[in-house]
Amino acid sequence: MLTVQPGVMVLDAAAMASIQPLPATQQEALAEAGLVVMNKSEQLDEAARQALAEQMKPCALLWTRHADLPLNRLPPFVEGTAVDKQVVDNLTLSLIHI
Repeated sequence: MLTVQPGVMVLDAAAMASIQPLPATQQEALAEAGLVVMNKSEQLDEAARQALAEQMKPCALLWTRHADLPLNRLPPFVEGTAVDKQVVDNLTLSLIHI
């Protein structure tokens, strides 16, 4: 049985700190995200990170550089699950028309 996994949303932390509102479609996606990756976090000082974290509540945040995201932080990643990186890197999807 397949289950729908929570989404992971990647945002530019520096752009978010500029207090520009997200477009409506991104706001909708944010409401459903299981994890929000705040990329380019090295561009923010601690005060800016704290302010952004407060603004993003109750989202689960992960601060990254170059979108470097450990697999074990993906929701709901099961520790010890084998991941064939070659298969993931070469993933192709086929569409089935009914």
